[in-house]
Amino acid sequence: MPVDFEVELINSGAGFNIGEKIEITATLENMDFEAIFGYIGDYELLSQTGEVDLGFFENTLEGYIEFENPIINFNIQNSYGLPAAVSISRFTGFNSNEDSIQMTFDSTIDTFSYAYPTLEDYFNSDIYKDKTITIDNTNSNVSEFLAFLPSKLEYSLSALSNPDGPEASYNFVSDDSEINIDFEFILPLYFKADSFALVDTIDLDLIDIDEDADFIESVNIMLEVSNGLPLDIDFQLYLTDSTYNHVDSLFSDNSQPVISAAIIDPLTKKVIAPGIKTSLVEYTNEEISALNTVRYGVIRAGLKTPSDSNGDLVSVKFFTDYAVDFNLSVGVDVKANSNDF
Repeated sequence: MPVDFEVELINSGAGFNIGEKIEITATLENMDFEAIFGYIGDYELLSQTGEVDLGFFENTLEGYIEFENPIINFNIQNSYGLPAAVSISRFTGFNSNEDSIQMTFDSTIDTFSYAYPTLEDYFNSDIYKDKTITIDNTNSNVSEFLAFLPSKLEYSLSALSNPDGPEASYNFVSDDSEINIDFEFILPLYFKADSFALVDTIDLDLIDIDEDADFIESVNIMLEVSNGLPLDIDFQLYLTDSTYNHVDSLFSDNSQPVISAAIIDPLTKKVIAPGIKTSLVEYTNEEISALNTVRYGVIRAGLKTPSDSNGDLVSVKFFTDYAVDFNLSVGVDVKANSNDF
């Protein structure tokens, strides 16, 4: 245990007089340890602020979705041999528009404890203790939070040691003691949605198409959609310019194709055959020139789960391999002149 001594003599330089003194300061430097035992005190073990990317909502566009009994787990691994109280000071979700929602908790989650090793565990080399704190509809507004469709989560956590004082427990800290916390989102495979939509963007560059308009009779766009979801969807393709401003849409508001729900096995509840629909839209020669600013196609698939006899939405079961696929093809009819010689 290295000790550094510093001695400072403070006097007039001619012997010692009343009020003059010698100060001796001893400090421990570069102290290393394997473990410390006793009462550690009440100090901050953890102060963690961070951000979690919720990428599973990145393709959502609009609407309301509700998960049945969603769960967010705090998985905590601790190797400090002392009790602590963990507090959540911030748990805020932000959607793609940077609007925010605060998750609220009841008193059992606002401040909670976690598992910690005992002195016996230390001597048995078993100091890593795990505990899961579960957030659900019974102790928070998690359903409302997820219905907001947050694309990221910002949080702040802190942990204070020995919240019950020195009489509560005998402490130890080893040289590798630490606290690790991670988040686990459990979104059940049953959900219900009202006017909810998924969106994706594709390149659809029609630059200079108007320059060839004199040679084009018509442009035919064929869209084939394969619906592998257990609910009907309506489909739309928006044509936009380079800054995603609306130029046109493939279908008028009253003629969007509705693709029937996939066929479901009544026993396994899994899709056995998708619903398929093919639509053909023709652009005449006069309409072609208006498309020369189109750079992207924004595809929107609108979802709404079915309703029961009372008009209430009914939950449907989803599996991870469910998908909506589409094929987009463009055909051009050209004007042709022939001369006989």
